[in-house]
Amino acid sequence: MTPRYDDAAEFYVAFVDRMLGDPDSFWHPLRALYIEILRDRLPGARVLDVACGEGHLSRLLGTLGPREVIGIDISAGLLRVAAERSAQPNLHFRQDDAQMLSSVPDASIDTAVSNLAVMDIADHRALFGVVRRVLAPGGDFVFSLLHPCFQAPFHEPEAPQFMYDEPGNPSATPSGSTPAKDTGTRAERACAGGSGRTTAPCPR
Repeated sequence: MTPRYDDAAEFYVAFVDRMLGDPDSFWHPLRALYIEILRDRLPGARVLDVACGEGHLSRLLGTLGPREVIGIDISAGLLRVAAERSAQPNLHFRQDDAQMLSSVPDASIDTAVSNLAVMDIADHRALFGVVRRVLAPGGDFVFSLLHPCFQAPFHEPEAPQFMYDEPGNPSATPSGSTPAKDTGTRAERACAGGSGRTTAPCPR
């Protein structure tokens, strides 16, 4: 298991707290969309939160009546925070690689989710393959990800948000990669297509 995201855990947790604490953050309508899509599917369901980070989506979905929400992440540091922040008895967190899901039995999950993480997982084919393996017949995978033209959280806390022209006006947004969540390599930015259902539309 790579310690790469453990090294960034404190920064990432602070970023999550800042986004959740900002009433104008796009995270709030995104979280509301997860509820809208999943509300009727969750009572009694077995839910897998792939690359759960510090567990904010697991905690949200855990209030909607699922039998169990399992949050998996590669980072032991983020999982410790997730466990500390989660008092709900139906939430469980474990360390696992999203490209393998070796701790999750076949056909054991009714609904899988992933929030703003797919673009940071290097092998998308492996990810979608193992999610398909663990989903029960008729199960769903609901995920969100960033469009390639928008930046992920900066890989350096002090990195500038914009590039500027000579007069000093913002002219572009850097689109550099953040460390890949599962392999320690830099992840390709990709907007998912195919059969996966995104929880937010990809801008055209």
